[in-house]
Amino acid sequence: MCGAFTTPKGWNALALNPAEDWAELEESFAVRPFDAAVIVCDTPSGVKAGRADQWSLIPPFAKERQLKYSTFNARLDKLQSSAVWKTAFPKRRCLIPANGFFERVPEKGATKKRPYFVHRQDQAPFCFAGLWSKWHDEKNKRDLLSFTVITTEPNELMHKIGHHRMPCIVNANDYEQWLNREVSDLDALCNLITEPCPANLLNAYAVGHEINYRDQHGKQTIEPLN
Repeated sequence: MCGAFTTPKGWNALALNPAEDWAELEESFAVRPFDAAVIVCDTPSGVKAGRADQWSLIPPFAKERQLKYSTFNARLDKLQSSAVWKTAFPKRRCLIPANGFFERVPEKGATKKRPYFVHRQDQAPFCFAGLWSKWHDEKNKRDLLSFTVITTEPNELMHKIGHHRMPCIVNANDYEQWLNREVSDLDALCNLITEPCPANLLNAYAVGHEINYRDQHGKQTIEPLN
């Protein structure tokens, strides 16, 4: 599971080739489910980066924007079987730029789960594997762009902090293949992201509960506990 993430300022440190018409990538210390965020997609006119309206995928067949089930994470092993994901997986894959993410784990003697902030040891940004969808809001007569973050089995670091899932982090060498709408071998695409990011590339530390509150957006969300 990935319950929140952070984003870097600008595209420079990412292994992508941003075009002039790409959306600006702004620094954020707290992207939460239902927040807007920038995603990278392959389109008929080329690879584009745009601002999605919400992090929580709305499938095209949904009757309402507010769903009765959670769609901010998609299990890798359900991409080809779940009705929610299998319509998006073949042609609507995306990359979600980030430079860290939060996982919440049970804490002995506490009523609230303890958030941990996870980032690369070298502080470099990266991209999650995701799916996107376009849904027509009939009430407001507009299309909404939404997305989900794909999750896989945890690596040793996630096991150590007590979490059983983690987001799929795409190897930079695989960005082009993951995005390419012409790639039809879905099993091969799954294999690109099946292995979790190696634990020795990541660091994790406990943080406060600020990430749980939508009025908290600053750097305090990633500050280590004293």
